[in-house]
Amino acid sequence: MYLTNNERIRLGIQGYGSDVPEEVVNAAVEALNAPQGDNSAPAAQARARTRSGKFKPDDPATPVVDEAWEH
Repeated sequence: MYLTNNERIRLGIQGYGSDVPEEVVNAAVEALNAPQGDNSAPAAQARARTRSGKFKPDDPATPVVDEAWEH
């Protein structure tokens, strides 16, 4: 099957020339269209601040809680 350079790059099969076996193309298309799970970025945490606006440090006496970040 003839594929342009852009099509091969999109499918991730750059190792082939312009004539790519149909099985390879079909497998690449299936892999590209397969659900990828939860790729959402984790929620950004904000640094905790004191009343004066400085960053709060983490208290090493509380290993379970990280006071430097807002929860």
